[in-house]
Amino acid sequence: MTAGELEALWANLLVPTEIDATAVCATGATAGDIDVVIGTDYLGRRHVMVPLGASRISLSLRAAGIRAVAPRPLVHAGTKRNYLDVCCVQPDLRTIFARLAAEIVSEAARAGPDAGRRCAGLLDGWRDMFGTISGGFGRLQAVGLLGELIVLRELAMHQSSVVTTWTGPLGGVHDFRHGLKAIEVKATLRRHGRFHTISSLEQLAIPEGGRLAFVSIRLEPVPGGPLSITGLIRDLTVSGVSAFELAQRVEEAGLKLGSSPELEQECFEQREFELYEVSDDFPRIVPGAFVAGTLPTGVVALRYDIDLSSERPRPLGKEDAGKWLKEFLPGYAT
Repeated sequence: MTAGELEALWANLLVPTEIDATAVCATGATAGDIDVVIGTDYLGRRHVMVPLGASRISLSLRAAGIRAVAPRPLVHAGTKRNYLDVCCVQPDLRTIFARLAAEIVSEAARAGPDAGRRCAGLLDGWRDMFGTISGGFGRLQAVGLLGELIVLRELAMHQSSVVTTWTGPLGGVHDFRHGLKAIEVKATLRRHGRFHTISSLEQLAIPEGGRLAFVSIRLEPVPGGPLSITGLIRDLTVSGVSAFELAQRVEEAGLKLGSSPELEQECFEQREFELYEVSDDFPRIVPGAFVAGTLPTGVVALRYDIDLSSERPRPLGKEDAGKWLKEFLPGYAT
């Protein structure tokens, strides 16, 4: 099976709305007469899963763009089995991931009952393509994390369990997701204008049948200012957010708490917080902009800048923005 054929299968899978759910379908290849499957989870992440059969392997691999775990229990075709689960957690690496998945599917079909072990062995050769976890967290990433924590604090004012909707650190297409609603957050230190970099084709795609908000935050470094990563985490835990879950999310975002005190304690003031409802007049490039519904052959990633400084589109007023955030919360969904 080719990468293009796998892309077509993924395109036909609907993103589940239930937390932790994964929609799967057979690839047509088998390992020991058991289907090799692909899937899309509730965060929009793509998976390829190989049955372990009699293979007893234990694997936990994390790189910047990929995760792999075995064993992962999965019910497919009415039967629960253990699988090697390989997941792409960075949307702009999907084209490369499709090539890896095609190689995994082919290897699984050749390997038979020992497919899980053989396919796990393939991952070392691809690890560098998906980057490393360490060494990638600097001031730019800290400002982005600060922006997401600001939005999380706004949401947590109404519901402390909202940390489960913070899906960006887990590799979700959007920074926050609940059901058919999503929020994308961008923070900047630019003193003028609202310029933001969009890092993937799907980042500004509205969930099918749902809604998407874009939050633009402008920050200014100010010694002794009221905002810092350390301070926001303290505020969130005081408000009832689980300290354990919060630390997990922050670490998935690339920061191990206590490892970068200068970044964690740098202080800022918030100069602007604007929320937009993303619609057809919002500046964006999405899959529908291309004839095939995806990037042209040979183009593996897309990154572009948007300017929200002009009169259109207009951000929502403060009251409407607050209403949007409140309606996003679990329990308020329509």
